Amino acid sequence: MQRSTHPWNDFLACAGLLVSQHRTLEKHKDTLEKPRAFILTLLVLMPFSLLQADQPIQIVALTNSADFQLGLPQKGSLASIFCTGLQGSLGVVTAPPQYPLPTEIVSGGLSISVSINFTPAPILAIAFEQGYQQLNVQVPWEAPEEPLFVQVFQGSNSAYLVDPNPWVDLPSGNPATFKWSIFFVDSQGYAIVQHASNYSQVTEQTPAVPGEFLVAYGINLGPVDNVPVSGYPAPSDPLASNQVPQDACMMSDIVTIGTASVIPAYVGLAPGIVGVYQVNFQVPANVPAGD
Repeated sequence: MQRSTHPWNDFLACAGLLVSQHRTLEKHKDTLEKPRAFILTLLVLMPFSLLQADQPIQIVALTNSADFQLGLPQKGSLASIFCTGLQGSLGVVTAPPQYPLPTEIVSGGLSISVSINFTPAPILAIAFEQGYQQLNVQVPWEAPEEPLFVQVFQGSNSAYLVDPNPWVDLPSGNPATFKWSIFFVDSQGYAIVQHASNYSQVTEQTPAVPGEFLVAYGINLGPVDNVPVSGYPAPSDPLASNQVPQDACMMSDIVTIGTASVIPAYVGLAPGIVGVYQVNFQVPANVPAGD
């Protein structure tokens, strides 16, 4: 199955983001036709203490791919795994332009793969930076239980790590440590949001206005109808809409903008993209100007 052109290409047309330790933003030179390239190859340079490239594989950190908070996201969402010891040339290796996304990518003549809870994870991209590597993967929908145990393989070498920041059950867990990461953010920490009228990005130069509809992208928004197989994009007909959990008597999604709140028009998987949720909402009429 070939990847198809998506109408959001004007917004998400760069091959990725590289956010330096000083949080500066730059775009790759290559322009891709698909919006998923922005999210699939979202890269961040983080100030880790790194080992030499000839050392055994070591998993340095497990994060989500939306705002890079520590800890794996929920099933179906995108995770970033930071390692040392993987062999490959400096640069970014992306998955071939077809579905399903592969669970193995060859680099340095050796196949690299990831498993989460002993389930192969689709790989979106691998970045080889000076001294460390980043793997962007989808947490498999089919993984048993909540994501916890991660393994990275290359050839005969491997590494494993139990997530030190696992998901907890909110009623029995500590709300102060519960993972609330939702929206993809830019280098300044602002949510990545589009004008629904033309899918251009909301910026300081082109701000949102009261009454208009916006589109935001995120992770960790729970179970959906019409769940796609891991590695495949979300369907568009019918949509993979958000579900009410079986043990919930009532649930309502709310988007808060400043002091105003609004119920979204749509919450579910973003059609045509792997591992990304979409939230459509209207800006309340009483929202004041500002961030």
